[in-house]
Amino acid sequence: MRSPDTTAEDERLYFEMLRRLGPAGRFQLALDMNQRLRDAIAAGVRLRHPEYDDDQVQRAIVRLHLGEKLFREVLPNDDIES
Repeated sequence: MRSPDTTAEDERLYFEMLRRLGPAGRFQLALDMNQRLRDAIAAGVRLRHPEYDDDQVQRAIVRLHLGEKLFREVLPNDDIES
């Protein structure tokens, strides 16, 4: 299903570009996108909590990924905010 702000031609060009990348290129693209997302999440935690060191930022990210319930099961006494 095409996004309402994407033309059929733009969609065709996008998928053509992905085909030209090949499996290895698409895999690398996925890795790059994943790293950008991780960086954005970390930046959001740092923006909300400028006092956090790198370890605290990583624990806050874990809390965001796991959700509150599972985070409390794994780290019941951790007081980190996300």
